[in-house]
Order: sequence, then C-alpha cells, then structure tokens
Amino acid sequence: MKIKKRYGVIIKLISFSLIAVIDANGQNIVSGNFQNDSSYAHQSGSDIILEKVDIIIAFGKNYLGKPYRYKLTDGRVLDCSGFISYIYGQNGVNLPRSSTALSRVSKKVSLSEIKKGDLIFFKGRNINSEEVKHVSVVTSVDGDIIEMMHSCNRGIIEEKYNSNRYYTSRFLFAGRLPQLASLEPLIIESIEFVSDST
Repeated sequence: MKIKKRYGVIIKLISFSLIAVIDANGQNIVSGNFQNDSSYAHQSGSDIILEKVDIIIAFGKNYLGKPYRYKLTDGRVLDCSGFISYIYGQNGVNLPRSSTALSRVSKKVSLSEIKKGDLIFFKGRNINSEEVKHVSVVTSVDGDIIEMMHSCNRGIIEEKYNSNRYYTSRFLFAGRLPQLASLEPLIIESIEFVSDST
C-alpha cells in the first residue's frame, strides 16, 4: 500500500475508493468511501479531500497517553484548554487559551445536535458553580453515544461522555466553533493505489 504522512497523521489509500487516517499508534481514526460520501469527496485526478475536523482530531490523538499539563518543547502547556487551543491552532484555527474564553467564541448547540469537532464545557470541582472550568472536544457521535477527548487529571485521554458520571453531572453546554464552517477541506494530492505486492 502507498502510505503518505502529512500533518502529523498518516493518510492510507486502502483501495481505489477507501481511505483511512491513521494516528501515530497505528489506530484507524477515520475511514470512508471518498467517491460516494460527501465527507470524502473525490476531486479531479487522484486528489482526496478530507474534512479538516478529521485531521484536527487525528492530530490530537497523537497526544493520547501524555500526562495532564504535558509541556511542549516551546513551553506551551497542554491543560484542558491548552490542548484544545493547540490542536486547532496547529491546523489553522486560532482559538483563545482559556476554557472560559473558548466558551464565549462557541455557538451553543444541544447534545442532540452535537457532532465531531464540537466542544463540551463543564463545571469544575465545585458542582454548585456555573463557571466554565473544563473543556473537551467531541471525537465521534454514534446515536446517543458521544466520545470526547480532553486533557484531565488522568492525562490526555479519549472516553465516552455518557458513561462518566463526574462529567455528566458537571455538564454546562456544548458549543460549535464558527471558524470550522469557513475552513476549506484538506486536499491530499497525488495519492495513488499501490498493490500489496509492491
């Protein structure tokens, strides 16, 4: 197979119509038929278009397992809001640094409307407070099941929002970043199919 690494993830062409985005640990992040699915629209020649949110999520998953407040080489710290700001910023979406500021630039959406790339905002340890103290990013939605990725005291992890009583009891609201609507999809150029025997 032909494998091409760009933007911190691997884009792998499985066949003439099926692609997969694979993270640094070899985990399949997203796959789909780019000829028939609008998320993977086929363009002229051999170009493949991926929605930018898939690349942002795949980039973030490279940091799974890192400790809370993981420090980057440039000194930036990946606490909850720092992690969100960093993975979006590295992919062309400049966001504020604090969870409160992130909540202010997000458009509120209901959990029934939530989708990949949306943010979920939570109270902190004080459950009686209504202040935004924590934020996560939605990585997948399957019916009522919401997967989220965040930096917390257990490190940078991905988990089901619905089954975590700590976070469901501290839920404030979900938000959508208006900047995502204006992002051009990522064009992966000149990926060609190569047989397994090559």
